[in-house]
Amino acid sequence: MQIRWTEEASDSIEQTLDYWYRNNGTFTYSEKILNETEKVEKEILSNPYSKQYSDILDLYRKIFFKGKFSIYYKIDEAEEIIWIIDFRSNKQRPLF
Repeated sequence: MQIRWTEEASDSIEQTLDYWYRNNGTFTYSEKILNETEKVEKEILSNPYSKQYSDILDLYRKIFFKGKFSIYYKIDEAEEIIWIIDFRSNKQRPLF
């Protein structure tokens, strides 16, 4: 399997990283978020079905970075792709 990000999810993480850069005046926190996101991608690849699942939305959710962020993803078994559907701060309303 491979991981691909939707345009919406890519935009969301870019906006988040940009926000923290502008807020802090340094890339340090943004780099930490990005590093943790890469770790989560590897974790999802190694065991994609182990995360919180919503039957209604057919989405999985992985909460990470000390509970501050979530990645929502969908598994396309036929294409062997894990689609990252959304990246969001947990201060936002969750998808489920």
